[in-house]
Amino acid sequence: MAFAAGTDGFVLQEIDDEFEDSDVDGNIEESLREVYNKLFEESLKLQNTNKSFLKKMQEVQSEKDELMSKFKEVSARNVELEVEVKILKCAFDKSNTQLQQFSSGTKKLDHMLSLGLPSGNRKGLGYIESQGASTSKMTFVPASILEKILEVNRSAPQVG
Repeated sequence: MAFAAGTDGFVLQEIDDEFEDSDVDGNIEESLREVYNKLFEESLKLQNTNKSFLKKMQEVQSEKDELMSKFKEVSARNVELEVEVKILKCAFDKSNTQLQQFSSGTKKLDHMLSLGLPSGNRKGLGYIESQGASTSKMTFVPASILEKILEVNRSAPQVG
């Protein structure tokens, strides 16, 4: 006896009916049909489950690919931001140093002003008198006297 099964149902067809000799053969045949039908049903369920798992696996794979591309973009952006942070830290440190220098200079100037020293006294600011400006005295002359001096210089004969 041979059996054939169709995919559109759980039908077993007998191809050869020659060997139905006794009830024992019938019982064995019936139990074989039942087992075969159960196995066939189970294989169809597994086939459907397999299809659904394959579909889910493809969805997960595409989601993984999307997440990997986003991860690469975010990683690149993170590197850019780290570089920007380093640049900003350097600028901040430089500004902080300049501010401290300015603050120190301001404190020194305030200290000098609080001492009440005259404006011409430059001691305490790093001024060395021997290297500084000349000690000659400057005198301001009224403009009328300056005009008279210029007239005298013009009228005097030039030696040349």
